[in-house]
Amino acid sequence: MPSNEPAQVDGGSAIGAPCTPSREDMPPFRGFDLGIVYMDAPNGVSPPSGHPICLTYHFLGVTTCPYGQDQDAEAPAGAHPCLRPDGDPVVGEVPAQCTDRRPDSTVFWSCRCANADGGTNDGAEYCSCPSGMTCTPGFASSSATVDSSGSYCLTAGAAFNQATACKTSCDPVTAPCP
Repeated sequence: MPSNEPAQVDGGSAIGAPCTPSREDMPPFRGFDLGIVYMDAPNGVSPPSGHPICLTYHFLGVTTCPYGQDQDAEAPAGAHPCLRPDGDPVVGEVPAQCTDRRPDSTVFWSCRCANADGGTNDGAEYCSCPSGMTCTPGFASSSATVDSSGSYCLTAGAAFNQATACKTSCDPVTAPCP
């Protein structure tokens, strides 16, 4: 059964709040691919169904580096080179973020709100999506040990249309992304 209150993440962050995917802490990591949906469990441990995960939903690049950098780790004029959350530099090329797929609407705490059939009456634990989020179906399981397929809470700005997404990249001069 869904809970009536938005799930809280360790530290008090609510479902829908921004998160930083743990992959960004890894030195060889150079950014997410727009075509991938990545589910990241807190502390690297897969949570039970209905518990919070950091969802990266069709996002390109690194959350803290809107303008990216080239293969020599040089940022475009007017921007800074990319840094990992620990402050160390990201080595190598990082793509610029898309102006329409910014991390504030595509990388956030989410939870499983229904199973693959859209149901919540199978004995598993599910969350209720808070106001401003919708329970969206179509997520495939990404783990052989944990069934994570089903529906997840998505923010209003997270909808993805491959035909129209990422027509413009963040650029410090022509398309600033604060």
